[in-house]
Amino acid sequence: MKRTAIFCALLLIACSEDDGSPADDADDGLDGDTSSDTAPSSVVAIGELLEFTPSNIDPLLEFSAALPTVRFEGSECALAASINTDDCSARCVTLPDATCRIVPLTDGSDAAVLVTGSVFIASDVQVDIVGERPLILVAAEEIRIDGRLRGLDVISNDIGVAGGYSARAGTGAGDGRGPGGGEGSPGESGSGGGAHCGRGGDGGRKADDTWGNGPGGEPYGSAELVPLTTGSAGGSNGPSSGGAGGGAVQLIAGVRIVVGGQGVISMPGNGGNANRANGGGAGGAVLLEAPYVVISGAIIANGGGGGAGDLHGDGLPGQDGTGNDNGGRADNGDYAANGGNGGTAELPDGRPGADLNAEAGGSAGGGGGGAGWIRINTLADGNLIDGMVSPGFSSGCASTGVLQFPPVSD
Repeated sequence: MKRTAIFCALLLIACSEDDGSPADDADDGLDGDTSSDTAPSSVVAIGELLEFTPSNIDPLLEFSAALPTVRFEGSECALAASINTDDCSARCVTLPDATCRIVPLTDGSDAAVLVTGSVFIASDVQVDIVGERPLILVAAEEIRIDGRLRGLDVISNDIGVAGGYSARAGTGAGDGRGPGGGEGSPGESGSGGGAHCGRGGDGGRKADDTWGNGPGGEPYGSAELVPLTTGSAGGSNGPSSGGAGGGAVQLIAGVRIVVGGQGVISMPGNGGNANRANGGGAGGAVLLEAPYVVISGAIIANGGGGGAGDLHGDGLPGQDGTGNDNGGRADNGDYAANGGNGGTAELPDGRPGADLNAEAGGSAGGGGGGAGWIRINTLADGNLIDGMVSPGFSSGCASTGVLQFPPVSD
């Protein structure tokens, strides 16, 4: 059976040194952008392709049996590589028809599902997940990430990416979108951070503000990431927005997933803007499922920092949760208070924004966004994790599990 072959392959993998170079995979079919050793032959069900039951998607879902190998590499990819979950398109590689489509998930939402033979992201390439749906990437053999796979709203917090909830658009105070959206504050107190696994930090209080501060959002979702949830946005105070929530990505491979020493999978929350201390967005979600998972690089789903209070441009926005958890900083402590840090590592809750006691001018800080969820499902003892996972396993927001196999028929 294929499953027996997988166990034998795992023994060889565990006992061999993997230096992360593409040359190691010279015989595994990674020989072109859309090449495949599998001749076109009708369709194949995802469950048959993997021989285990993936989370969130129907294992009977059928795709073309001509499985392409997808390689993000070279100078073109290094400049602009992306996968768009709105229309299943990609930049720098060509995706054959019938390999990607929008499908319903088990909870009634939908996602872009891309089915391949293998996927490789080179060390000098960053692949952005754009579009407003989560991405589920399925490979019959291997997914190897030596570069970066990222879902981060780098254009506008008003546009969520990879399914993350966007901040409230337009002017005026308002709550961030999503089930854990932070509340906005219409006055000079800070707005609350968005939540996901970690709670959003409360906005700081301004001493003479009768409106009061905005509370942070409340946690939601599950450790198993079933259903596949995304991060909620921070609250907004007025002219600018809170941070968008982080999106979600699910990687599924029939043999193994490898995140190399320089590899990063990042689904962070955005930082809140500094104009009137907006809340940071919550971290998103990363779900990995394969018989064997190796993480030497980093998996990140941190919350974004809250924006600092602002008067005459003396406050700074919160930082995105891409490996740090810093809230916005104020240049002038007399009239602007610091934003709260986003949830990260073993502290998944966003921290509150700083209070401001001054009775004239300025505003308090925005609350930081809570951390997201990370889940890794493998065979029993099928993972090797010596890189960074943030939020961490002791935080309760990152966990490991065992793959679900279908019943064996007599």
